[in-house]
Amino acid sequence: MYASGNLELADQATAELLEYWESRILSHADAEEDGFYQEVAEKNPNLEETVLQLKRDHELMRIMVKNVHQMRETGGFSKDILHKLYALLEINAIHSQEEERLLF
Repeated sequence: MYASGNLELADQATAELLEYWESRILSHADAEEDGFYQEVAEKNPNLEETVLQLKRDHELMRIMVKNVHQMRETGGFSKDILHKLYALLEINAIHSQEEERLLF
């Protein structure tokens, strides 16, 4: 879409991706923070620092999503948005790997 020059379609796809992130990924993060992470830290106080790091990952994802929304509002779709979306995927991948490695 972006490579073909169809910025309108790229912007629409970005809107759908942001909706997915908010309704699936970030809502999952909220649920983890409100339940699972609390249970983990209570059962094993040695994991409190790990839980804080994982919660920080969630906050970084929230910030990235908010930033992409702001970028779309002020300038429409751009290559910078594409870079932020790739970064968001990378943060999520690292977070998932670390969560599995450290908590399971």
